[in-house]
Amino acid sequence: MIILGYVFEIATLEWVAISLSIGLVMSMECLNSAIEYLADFVSPQKHAQIKRVKDAAAAAVLITALASVVVGLLIFAPKIWSIVELYL
Repeated sequence: MIILGYVFEIATLEWVAISLSIGLVMSMECLNSAIEYLADFVSPQKHAQIKRVKDAAAAAVLITALASVVVGLLIFAPKIWSIVELYL
């Protein structure tokens, strides 16, 4: 996304949205890892409730990543489409 931002010369607010999206996904990944490390420390053996906690943390990362994809599409799809229209 960063390279596309330079190529398409996106606006400052678009850079803010992209930067926040990237930062949010990375933060969620860190939280997910922390939850997994803590869960493994508390219960080294397999436990159904610990599995649910880990799954919920992983789902939070997935939802955040999907939201970032939407942000990227909202910013870059119109710019890419305008270039595609030139060749159609």
